[in-house]
Amino acid sequence: MIGRRLACTGALALLTLPARAQMVELPPGTVLRGKFTQRRYLEGFDRPLESGGVFVLVSGRGLIWRATAPFPMLTVMGAGGLVQQAAGGATSKLDSSKVPFLAKLYQVFAAALAGNVDGLSDVFVVTREARPAGWRVRLRPKPGGGPAMPIRDIVIDGGRFVEQVEVFRATGDKDVVEFSEQATSSGPVDAEEARALSLVERR
Repeated sequence: MIGRRLACTGALALLTLPARAQMVELPPGTVLRGKFTQRRYLEGFDRPLESGGVFVLVSGRGLIWRATAPFPMLTVMGAGGLVQQAAGGATSKLDSSKVPFLAKLYQVFAAALAGNVDGLSDVFVVTREARPAGWRVRLRPKPGGGPAMPIRDIVIDGGRFVEQVEVFRATGDKDVVEFSEQATSSGPVDAEEARALSLVERR
């Protein structure tokens, strides 16, 4: 369950839809790096759970989500599944072939990062909403659109890059993720990033 939540939050949070509802195309191999702050609002709790860290997204390959506070936690997602590793602890892996939800979710992310809105519309109802500055996109899972997703609604706000993502869960919980200091490059990734991505590549 934790892996699924992180996959939903971490990866959906990095959809790079641009201003004025025109997609920014990230060619395969393009690297997007930045920082994130995440607040998780849980039913029955007065204050949100907060975490923060850095992310690395390699278009067409995978996502590295590295929390540094309140404690270190590495999450990597790619076509082969999702891997989590706590500092000094054991590594756990969810294989995409055994968890269809993760496989479909990664296909959605890959389509969005490639600049293909149609890659989202088979699973989500995609609605663009006007804003005074920047843009807003709302995603709502389609009934029967694929493996069941524990999500009621996703609201993505941004300008050149995604600035904030709100993930509303069917349970009433909510995640709010804010992004900063984002920049793209043509790569390559460093040795540590390459090792992390290799954990979720198809064999």
